[in-house]
Amino acid sequence: MKKAKKITVSLLTVAVLGLNTFLSPGLRTEINNIKAASYTPIFSVSDRANGQSSADISENGGRIPLHTAISSYESDSYHSGTELKGNSSYPSYYSSADLGYTSGVDNQMTTDACWAFTHNELIEINLAKKYGVKYDFSEEAMKFETSNITNPLYGYMRSPNGGGNEYYSTAYLARTGSVLESDEPFSVSEVRSVNKDELNRQGMLSSVPMYIFGLNRSNTYNAEAVDKIKELVMQYGAVGSALFYDESPLYQPSSRECYYYDSLYNENFPDTYANHSVTIVGWDDNYSADNFVHKPAGNGAFIVKNSWGLYHNNQSSDYVYVSYYDRHITNEIFATDYEIENSLYDNTYQYDPLGWCRNLVINSSKSLSVTRFVADKPDETVTAVSTYIIQPGTTAKVMICTNGDFKNQNSYITVYEHTFDAAGYYVMPITPVKLSGNEYYAAIELSVPSGSAQLAIQSDIRLLIDNAVNIPNTCYVGSSFSDLNTIENIAEIINSQASASSDKIRMPMVCVKAFTKSSDTNSLKNISSFTDVADTRWYAQAVDYAVGAGLFSGVSSSTFEPSTQMTRAMFVRVLANLTNIDVSSYSDIGFKDIEKNRWYTSAAYWAVTKGIVEGTAPNTFAPYENITRQQMCVMLMRYAQTLGMNFERTDVSFVFDDDNKIQNYARQAVYTCREYGIIDGMTDTTFDPRSSATRAQVANMFMNFSQKYVY
Repeated sequence: MKKAKKITVSLLTVAVLGLNTFLSPGLRTEINNIKAASYTPIFSVSDRANGQSSADISENGGRIPLHTAISSYESDSYHSGTELKGNSSYPSYYSSADLGYTSGVDNQMTTDACWAFTHNELIEINLAKKYGVKYDFSEEAMKFETSNITNPLYGYMRSPNGGGNEYYSTAYLARTGSVLESDEPFSVSEVRSVNKDELNRQGMLSSVPMYIFGLNRSNTYNAEAVDKIKELVMQYGAVGSALFYDESPLYQPSSRECYYYDSLYNENFPDTYANHSVTIVGWDDNYSADNFVHKPAGNGAFIVKNSWGLYHNNQSSDYVYVSYYDRHITNEIFATDYEIENSLYDNTYQYDPLGWCRNLVINSSKSLSVTRFVADKPDETVTAVSTYIIQPGTTAKVMICTNGDFKNQNSYITVYEHTFDAAGYYVMPITPVKLSGNEYYAAIELSVPSGSAQLAIQSDIRLLIDNAVNIPNTCYVGSSFSDLNTIENIAEIINSQASASSDKIRMPMVCVKAFTKSSDTNSLKNISSFTDVADTRWYAQAVDYAVGAGLFSGVSSSTFEPSTQMTRAMFVRVLANLTNIDVSSYSDIGFKDIEKNRWYTSAAYWAVTKGIVEGTAPNTFAPYENITRQQMCVMLMRYAQTLGMNFERTDVSFVFDDDNKIQNYARQAVYTCREYGIIDGMTDTTFDPRSSATRAQVANMFMNFSQKYVY
């Protein structure tokens, strides 16, 4: 009963992933002196890809060093070098594993796929934390689709069982979404046995915030980094990180309970880069320093989920404690926000399926990129745009042009503006723009707080990528609309000054994706059946209606999960979807637990502003708390009032047997909804007001309300 989401890779094979390279000081000076007659901005590239050796890439282990760099993160509330313990507002102990968010034992076996296990673990924990539903995603699909041997179009120069990193996995997830483990189970085989085009894609990648705090060469306590990890674990459920792993006595003897690398064990080790990806799921501030073979300067350790099967704690667990003082654990970290229920878009248009490869630098605090897209149909609606943010504190402004006059700023409408605390990949939901033709342009202006603005581009990279594609006259870059130039012309200027072949930019494209909804998304029609919704079930028609009307979608392409409970965030999002209300203009109303720029954020602001819902406590909205049956009656009746509908209870003779369990504030709404045929009791005589509402119940309620009183 779900319309399949369509992924479109624009203009045939457009795989653009470009990694940044180190340029010699002389070359950078030469480039900065370039001024073409009709071209004012000065561009260069800055990254570390070409500074890596083949040994770094092929022999480093499961985690390949990042080929380009984000700017280091430092919040205003910290100063480098601090030795003070961090924010006391965090508990001394926390574990997503104890809360039941983590999946089963991960085992990469003899492969170097730790990076794939880490990123899948992040999205699995993220979904379990938000929705209480556990998923198991396929590392097999990720490893095959990021190898140029098994995926020549969009794979990197790596064997299927070879190493990778979060840039590879982010590009893969952003390109198509994930695959369930049951559809392609993990193995050590390097021969793919399934057809990737026949796999069901699950969900959408919302964001991957990334942070660099620097290598802990002195093995001190980095309060800023430790607190940021704690913050991210509590917000997203888990954090991706990496270790320099050595099968050595650095583990606590025999039990392998804990690990601490202090760089003094063997100074000849090439440990500039971490070589093993892991998942941080919690922490223990009081974990004793005495437990480690090399004693760190203080107590405290992260709780880390590994991917080596039952390797730790006397071969009974896949969890290990890693000291706060470890050289690598706080250096490069990332989190992930993922959604299974994708109500934001149907189609993806992209020229950067290989993701972020290099940094294009402009000698200005502002950069402007304009990307041309062509929709499959002229009546689609642009609903989101994505890009990579390189510098923390960057403000991104998104503008859309539909009349073809893409170098005229007056042809654009501003549809989104936000300042990002962290670097990383972000899908930016915009004020929807209905297309009247096929062609449209997405402009992104990036403003940085200091220094030169940097754009993420896709391109070939020495030893890593040789299959990027440039589509001429598609991506334009400048400091403003008045000095836009094609990305290929900019590359030509830079390449003309490059003294070494490795310094040149090849096949560049700007990393921008556009997302649209099809015109028939909200048509009220019957949709092919979900495997878990039988035609004979009482809620089958309601599920058909709710999905067909675009109120909410299936949990996957084949399942609806009718018994899964609805959260308060889900419910207000469905209310906003009900009559296609544009809620993007509603702003923060003071609740500390409403996260910025999430799929429900604007809907929550709208619902509170309109008086449809209240907080559960002062400054607390509780977005992930399950909604009860009596609460949804109250919210729906308040919503009806915003539409000018006045439902009055007239039948006071009927009383549920469990009326004493209905709270006073909800009693009128419960009986009114029952009288007007919007909701039924759990039985003929009972309502069960405080039980959590299921997806099937909500679908039925909205079908009754919409068909009788809205449409």
